[in-house]
Amino acid sequence: MNDKSSISEKILDRLEEFLSKKGDTPASLVKELGVSRGYFSTARRVGTELGSDKIVRILQLYPDLSPDWLLLGNGLMIRNASLSNLNELLERDKKLREAQQNLGRIQDYLTDLQANFADLRAKKAEPKKPRSEKTRAKP
Repeated sequence: MNDKSSISEKILDRLEEFLSKKGDTPASLVKELGVSRGYFSTARRVGTELGSDKIVRILQLYPDLSPDWLLLGNGLMIRNASLSNLNELLERDKKLREAQQNLGRIQDYLTDLQANFADLRAKKAEPKKPRSEKTRAKP
């Protein structure tokens, strides 16, 4: 593999990572770029370079994508990552942790309900003891 195809492959790897983090797919990008569905996979397989026009268009479509990171792997993935972005991510993380804790509590509750239900079924399935002579009603 020559240096150009290696560089192109690394760019494709970083692009896929970015798309994944954004919740996008290469298929949606292909549509926006107006290229064939196999454009990226062919470029990877054959080892061809991405055209500069395609890279420019990608950067226009995703203004938050850092060109330094995409092309060279330097710096942060997101351009101009600000403190407010960081705070937003931290808040999302906090909410996710809370949701996970709630889910854990719900799972514990369901486990308890299943155990109680199993106990009730077991009690119901126990054979009934005959009544003793003393407790029977006298005629």
